Amino acid sequence: MKAIIMSNNTHSAADALARLAKPVPEMGKAVYQVTSGPDEHKHAYYCFCPWSPDGRLLLLARYNRKDPEAEICVMDTQTGKISVAGHSRDWNAHTVAFQQWQDALNRIFYVSSDDSGLALVTVNPDGSSPKILPADEFSSEIFCSPDGRWAYAGTSLKLLFPGDAVAPRHDKGLLRINLETGERKTLLSIEQAAELIPRAEQAASWHLYAKRIVAHPRRPRLFCNITNTFWDRDGNEPKIRCLMTVGTDGSNPVYVGGIVHHPNWHPCEDRIVANLTDFNGVMRFGLYRGDGRGLVEYVPAARGSGHPSYSPDGRWLCTDAAGPRGNRMILCDPATGREILLMECDTAGESGYASFKSIDRRAKGETVMDALRRVEEGAVKVWQTQCHPAWSRDGSAILFNMDRGQGSQLFMVDVKRALEGT
Repeated sequence: MKAIIMSNNTHSAADALARLAKPVPEMGKAVYQVTSGPDEHKHAYYCFCPWSPDGRLLLLARYNRKDPEAEICVMDTQTGKISVAGHSRDWNAHTVAFQQWQDALNRIFYVSSDDSGLALVTVNPDGSSPKILPADEFSSEIFCSPDGRWAYAGTSLKLLFPGDAVAPRHDKGLLRINLETGERKTLLSIEQAAELIPRAEQAASWHLYAKRIVAHPRRPRLFCNITNTFWDRDGNEPKIRCLMTVGTDGSNPVYVGGIVHHPNWHPCEDRIVANLTDFNGVMRFGLYRGDGRGLVEYVPAARGSGHPSYSPDGRWLCTDAAGPRGNRMILCDPATGREILLMECDTAGESGYASFKSIDRRAKGETVMDALRRVEEGAVKVWQTQCHPAWSRDGSAILFNMDRGQGSQLFMVDVKRALEGT
């Protein structure tokens, strides 16, 4: 994409990207295409801010579907230049390498692999001073703390369920890793979590594990989803999606409530938004207290969907959803349920989650772990792209992924312009 040099004036994140990007009015009045070309570009996930702490750099991954290695890159939003900070051999087309900013350190964290398996990498934005920690006993869905000191992960499924058997789990579950020393600590064991779940006696034999682990941006607490996804596919176990919170030191673990999917913290308050079904079976946004005192309220009028993320001031929720034309994104006022359509577009890419497809289509007698291993080894590939809307730090822009034209590219919504006339 052609580089445009900005002046020395201070601009919002939306202003900066709009100077580099191409308007796409057929997708929405305030939508811009940020990247293009033969390579695909993605930011990682809806709960990560892709903008650097100073707001100048965008963190993204660049890959070619024929290449086993993805590049972890930064884009200078003042010049449009994309430079490589690192490489990952452990990535997928859904969340790439979970690349995130270590906010307080102004460094980059991502997941890769070395000869022994999974690895955690931290590096400066210019690619200097890389540090690598082996992490083969962790799940690949790993989250970094805002202060950059810790990573949070679940125990890998191959350790929890060797051959689909449920292994002892008093020391397995939600883990904290010191990114300087590599020291590990179990913050919430699956054994502890199972005791907090309703129907605790039965839960002792279920295939429970921790995923979707996110630290609060301002408070010493994190949530995780204790689930048995994959093992509930055949109806042999009840479907479990249990939201729990725990102190970042492992203190005061509590059961928050049952959800359907995709929780996220309020940026300022001890509150969590998640998709769940109400008493009429309708998907809604539910607002929970993080201290375990239960569901506070439903977002009025609005239907739940997709990957909800709060604006930095907590004023708006942005989420993605399937619409009549393919993908759509809405802005929702949690106080009133009022919705504003931001973007709607036909999608060109194939969607679907390779792990689920592999398990649903597994041969008779094949274990779930064997089916998941086939996905890891690349025998099953699905090039999934979801919008995963992520806010800029100043709340002026929302970055999202979209399959359009030559594979997946990055797009932006200018929030102020989108709200004009509404």
